[in-house]
Amino acid sequence: MQHQQPHITNNPDFKPNEPSINVNISSTGNFVEVEWDVFDCLSFKEEKGRWSTLHPGKLVPT
Repeated sequence: MQHQQPHITNNPDFKPNEPSINVNISSTGNFVEVEWDVFDCLSFKEEKGRWSTLHPGKLVPT
């Protein structure tokens, strides 16, 4: 789980093709945190309303 948000689905309906990932590593004392985000992928396609369909009644994260 990243950003303390649940995954949209446990069964994604696509296979990633050439994903671009941004990785941030930060440390405080003995604590190391790794955060990664997929910011682009050739498999991504626009599906307006997809997040809302999978999370009815919830606000869309920005």
